[in-house]
Amino acid sequence: MASAPWMLDSQFNPRQGARKDGAPASAQLLEQSHRLSQQMVSLEAENVELQDLNRSLDKANKDKQERIQQLELECHKLRDSAIFVQQEKETAILQAREALQAKQGELMLARKAAEDAERQIETFASDNRRLNGIAEKLQSERSQLQRQILGHEASMKAFHAELQQRAAAEGKSLNTCKDLEQRLQGLRVQNTRLADLAGLHHLEMAQLTQTREELRTWRQRCEELAVELEKSRQNGAWLRDRLATSDAACGQLRVEAEHWRHAEKAAAAKGPRLEEAVQRESAVAQSLRERVADLEEEVVKSQRAQMALEAERENMRSQLAATQSEAKVHAEAASRLAGEKSQAEQLAKLHFAHQQEAERRRAILENDHLPKLIARQQAATSDVGELRARISQLEAENSLLASQLSGSEVVLAGLRSECANANARLMRQHHEDGSRALSRGAIAPATGANLASPAHAAPKMETVPSLPCTCRAATCWPVRRASCELAQETCQSLATCRLRHWRCP
Repeated sequence: MASAPWMLDSQFNPRQGARKDGAPASAQLLEQSHRLSQQMVSLEAENVELQDLNRSLDKANKDKQERIQQLELECHKLRDSAIFVQQEKETAILQAREALQAKQGELMLARKAAEDAERQIETFASDNRRLNGIAEKLQSERSQLQRQILGHEASMKAFHAELQQRAAAEGKSLNTCKDLEQRLQGLRVQNTRLADLAGLHHLEMAQLTQTREELRTWRQRCEELAVELEKSRQNGAWLRDRLATSDAACGQLRVEAEHWRHAEKAAAAKGPRLEEAVQRESAVAQSLRERVADLEEEVVKSQRAQMALEAERENMRSQLAATQSEAKVHAEAASRLAGEKSQAEQLAKLHFAHQQEAERRRAILENDHLPKLIARQQAATSDVGELRARISQLEAENSLLASQLSGSEVVLAGLRSECANANARLMRQHHEDGSRALSRGAIAPATGANLASPAHAAPKMETVPSLPCTCRAATCWPVRRASCELAQETCQSLATCRLRHWRCP
């Protein structure tokens, strides 16, 4: 408590009073006026910035109003375009309805594909059930291995009597045991990975058989399409022949019509007796014309059918090419699966060999190194007991230190309250001294003489106590502020004083 700031203030009170009487009041007033002028300049600058900001906001508001008008015009345009789009949509709906009737055949094919997919799902479900059975078997094997491990641990406890005979080979046996545990863990990981590979292999084999069946059905369909294409070609050739014969008959009928026109002219010259024959022949010509028109319509229909057959043939060719590429992909997948199957079989053989080797080494370890391991385990348990006792002791010491820390916090709270009270007293005294100096108007000449006399000189550094106040809270700032001038003179050579880092206001 001897090194507190208020104790320092009480020790150097004569020096501080002389210092305050020597300071001119005009300097303080000038400093306050300078600060007020700086604040006024900053306020004016902020006012100018606010006015500029207001103008920019008005300008932005006008721009936004213009933008709103433009957006309203664009909205009207969009409404007109939406009406037009609605009309186009209605026409497209009509076209889609017409196309829907054409897609009903494709819908039947899609239903058939869905039925095939349901069959695939059933096969996948059966494979999943089979894999679940395999997983259950593996889980039972794992539990059996765990029971075996527990039995081995019990046998390790039974071999406690032979513990001291293997002291020489302790380090080597530990290293060997760690290596074997790592290899056993690796073998377990390989076993799980091989089980996963076997399941994936069975699944891919089922998918391959199903793909082969689909490829066979696609080939049959391609053969049927090839037969239909050949029939369509024959029909096209027959229609071409029929078109040629109809063209020839049409030409012949035209020649006959020309002949009958000449005959009609001759008959008109001969007299009324040929009028009846002319009418009969005109009726025959009219029927022939109708027949020619029917033949032309049949020719147009045959051409359209031929074009449709050509398009269907191109579609069948593209489907055949896609089927061939898919068959190649499935063949590559089958070859890859065969390679993976052989690799999995090799890994299974290797895993079986490693498992036999692990069993053999485990038997060797049980016969040779197990007693030493039991000894190490019991030594570790004893060390654990000692560590637990040490931990309990450290916890007791920790609780004692916590109680001491709580007591020191209470003391620190009392010191902070005393510091706040001293700060208030010091600020009150500082204001009273300032008002007293302003009322005097001038400093007495005897004050300078007293300051110059060696009786009022500053004490030596050996007698000045240190200032260990390192609190940076707001309550300690008035102390530093009030005693700043004194601290700058008395603490020039003290490294522990923190007040020299604060500037005097």
